[in-house]
Amino acid sequence: MNNVTDVRDSGSQDPPARARATALPIDETRLAMMRRVMRLTVAERIVLLDQMCREQTRIATAARRVR
Repeated sequence: MNNVTDVRDSGSQDPPARARATALPIDETRLAMMRRVMRLTVAERIVLLDQMCREQTRIATAARRVR
């Protein structure tokens, strides 16, 4: 029983490598937006999140009415 281990063989790729392979490419516009958001304060990020949530709620409500 000395040769028994609890470690599974994860295959040839490690999990981060698989995640990078399936990730979408980041274009320059999205990268610039991400950099701007990173410079925001926490309070500004909360306001931005609130605005985004309200906009998505408005879009979802309008989509239900169209159906």
